[in-house]
Amino acid sequence: GMSVSVPLMWVPAFIWGRGEGPVTPMRLYLSVAATIPACICSTLVFLVDTDSYLWRLSAGILGGPILAVVTGFVLYFDIPPNKDSKEAIAKHLKATKEAYGFMTIACLICWVALVRLTFASYGFDLKGIWSELFTAADPGVAFLTLDYILIYIGVIFGFFAYQSWSTAFKTLLAAMLLGPAALTVAAKRLELAASEKLSQKAKLA
Repeated sequence: GMSVSVPLMWVPAFIWGRGEGPVTPMRLYLSVAATIPACICSTLVFLVDTDSYLWRLSAGILGGPILAVVTGFVLYFDIPPNKDSKEAIAKHLKATKEAYGFMTIACLICWVALVRLTFASYGFDLKGIWSELFTAADPGVAFLTLDYILIYIGVIFGFFAYQSWSTAFKTLLAAMLLGPAALTVAAKRLELAASEKLSQKAKLA
């Protein structure tokens, strides 16, 4: 699952294979599009009856490789741009702002809706919330709860790997208020900083 592949494969791959060139807008926009079915399925597994076919289908899609395989297949046809191309860098910078901006808004809306629903049902009963999500939850729900927690930790490790300790610490604090949107805000800042360095380098060339 993602809770294993992100810290075990994604973070080490990022550390050892960190690139410096721009990526195509197609890759950035597709990364956003790929999250839409994942968000829909994630919402369904927490809302529908765990004995229903819809729940099993949604959980199967989230736990299986289909989303990653489809996305990876499409990206197979994506041709990396020239890393020194000023035009490619400009397109990369524009697409980065748009992709991360959209994801930040989407994550914030979902987080606010989730917090509102949770508060309406449980108020400030944190023990009751944790019981429904993990200790007394259906095994499938408990697995997904743990899965998401470990993914979150894995992404934070990614920030550490980026040698941005302050960003990782600020993200942990902001997550209490912004939820997953804190990750997209932090990632956008780091990516834009890297893109600006590429742009300056291209101007000097």
